[in-house]
Amino acid sequence: MNKTIIRHLSILLFLGFLPSCSPALQIYNSPERALKNYLVAIQENNTQRQQEFKCLKEVSVSDSYLSQIKKIIDWKIIEKTHKTYDSDPDSSYIEFLVKIKYLSSSNFSIVKTWKFVVWNSNELFESQKRFADDVNQVIKSSDQTINDAKKLLGDTSSPSPTPDPWIPERSEISSQLYCVTLTEPI
Repeated sequence: MNKTIIRHLSILLFLGFLPSCSPALQIYNSPERALKNYLVAIQENNTQRQQEFKCLKEVSVSDSYLSQIKKIIDWKIIEKTHKTYDSDPDSSYIEFLVKIKYLSSSNFSIVKTWKFVVWNSNELFESQKRFADDVNQVIKSSDQTINDAKKLLGDTSSPSPTPDPWIPERSEISSQLYCVTLTEPI
């Protein structure tokens, strides 16, 4: 009987008749699951899969601290903390501390705690848009100040050109629901 129910629920979920907030999807699409997939990709030395779970697509996996790791042997999440940025209180992300046993690039077995920051990719995009608005406002204000100073000094040259505003694009961020932005040993 239970197998039949599970099969029917699976079919309904697959066909989209169950809401996305269903417990089954919450388990599958969770920050913990994204982190696990990311760590498994590192463990399997699968850089393409690692890149899928990196939030920012232009950030290369090989450029990070991960180059210290030759092979992950084991890991355990030891702490999970919900956080926000002081400069953007509407943002929220999850910081994980993970104890990782790994083989270093110089073939030494090392146990170290690493920090991973996991975002909901949609929230990260909204946070980036708010940040871009702030940056664009500062640039516009700075250009106005420079032009005002030129006028006061009698400079009759044309005003300083204002650069095009920075507008983040959703395509710059992972399509995964949860993704990793920061990885560093602590």
